[in-house]
Formats: sequence, structure tokens, C-alpha cells
Amino acid sequence: AVQSLDEYGSSIPVGDAWGPEPRIAVIVATGFITRGSSGYSFPLGETMGSGTICGLVRSAAARPGVKAVVIRIDSGGGDSFASEEMLHCIEDVSDEMPVVVSMGGVAASGGYYMACGADSIFADDFTITGSIGVIGGKIAAGDLLERIGVDVETVSPYPMADMFSIFSRFSDAQRENVEESVGNCYDLFTRRVAEGRGMTPAQVDSIGRGRVWSGSDAVEIGLVDRIGGLADAVRCAAGMA
Repeated sequence: AVQSLDEYGSSIPVGDAWGPEPRIAVIVATGFITRGSSGYSFPLGETMGSGTICGLVRSAAARPGVKAVVIRIDSGGGDSFASEEMLHCIEDVSDEMPVVVSMGGVAASGGYYMACGADSIFADDFTITGSIGVIGGKIAAGDLLERIGVDVETVSPYPMADMFSIFSRFSDAQRENVEESVGNCYDLFTRRVAEGRGMTPAQVDSIGRGRVWSGSDAVEIGLVDRIGGLADAVRCAAGMA
């Protein structure tokens, strides 16, 4: 039979070739966690800035064709507020598309904090992870300065004004204030992990309190979903997408 050009064109199945090809975005998050931009700081070494990482995650998720995000974390922690910022960013993006975390050699403390908002977490058998805990305090150099002949006089307009001064120890009231603050931060940490991992705060506390776990142990106690590397995490993200 003879067909017109229009008839022939209309008989060809419409493909799905328009637009960018689907892809998985991979973001590397490495170093001591700080606020602001990533960089290098002595003596901390390489730093992971929450502003930089959040910007990368949001930019990747908004890029045409991106169907899932994989975040490769290698960090022993750092600033608690910066960790909170990155957790919220990861949770926001996971509402739009799958977010999978791939843990490197270390993803502990703040490094685990930001990870627990992901849809799935991969770790190596010997990844150091967990460390669900908070520390606080200061270096008090007043006695040392006295020994070398340096006299320092501090004028405090109110009882807590010199709380973090290096020239004096904590007073009883200041120490109580710091302990309360650390306790509140720890309670928030356990709640965040409980929400992200489908556990109760009491269950998180039982495996928390600053203890670290290997990746294989973390799978057994529910902090990590699967053992695998970055390629495994990318395949998982692609399947979820």
C-alpha cells in the first residue's frame, strides 16, 4: 500500500528521547564539619562546610535529569549546628527524590548525624560510625599562666559572662549550665536518629552515649542498612528512582 509522508510519520511510535537523560548525582562530603564554606583549617585539616554541602545537594537535586542523590560521607564530625543544617537539607531533598548515603572510612558523630536523614545508608565492613554523643567544655589555662608569671584579671558583668574564658575554670553554676546544654544536644541527637532510623530514643540511647561501631556491627543494630561501596549505593539509588 502507498502511504503519504504524514501517514508514515504518524505510524512511528513516539519515543521518550526528549529532555536530558536520567542520572544520579554523587556528592562527596569530606572533612571536619564546620559552618559556612568548605576549605582547609589548621589544625583541623580539610573542612566540610554546611553551606557548601547544602548548596551542592540542592543544586544537584534541581538539575534537569537528576533522579536521585548519593552522598559519600567521610567525616568524624564537628560543629553540631552545621550537622543539623545538613540533616535538614538531606531530609528536604529526600521528600523529592531518593537520597542514599555511602559511608567511607569514617562517618561518625556529626558525620552520622547528617546521614540518618537519608533513605538508605551503605557502609563498608570496617567503617567507623555511630559515635552518637556530644562533648562540651573548654581549655582553662589560668593556672598555667600563673606559673609562668602572667597575671590576668577578668571583670564579669554577670555570672555567665566569662563562662568560656580560657583564663578561668568553670564555676559550679557555669559547669551546671554547660552540662545542661550538652544534655539537651544529646537528647536532640537521639531524637533525630530515632526519627531517621525508625527507632525509639531509648533504643538509640542504648547504642549511643558516644560509642563507635564498625559498619558490620552498625548493620546489626540498625544504624546502617547495607554493607557496600559507592557503586552499590549508586545502583541502589538508581533502583529506587
